[in-house]
Amino acid sequence: MNLYLITRNDDVDYDQYDSAVVAAPDEEDAKALIEQDLYGWTYTDWKYVEKVFVETHKELDITIKLIGTAIDEMQYGIVVASFNAG
Repeated sequence: MNLYLITRNDDVDYDQYDSAVVAAPDEEDAKALIEQDLYGWTYTDWKYVEKVFVETHKELDITIKLIGTAIDEMQYGIVVASFNAG
């Protein structure tokens, strides 16, 4: 299991994450962890489409960097994250 530092490249707003360290076997799995919570990692746009208020998320803009190897007992998941509470 590897440790990855994930950081956002765009502006961070209130109630969003700006970075995290995750334990994952590879970069794809590390990104998949972040994609499970797009509300916390991307901006949400709301607009009317045919008289219905529709929510969309901007594209995920992150950098993933390998920072080390986890201990054998480490489980897949988020180790620590930086959340900007508002």
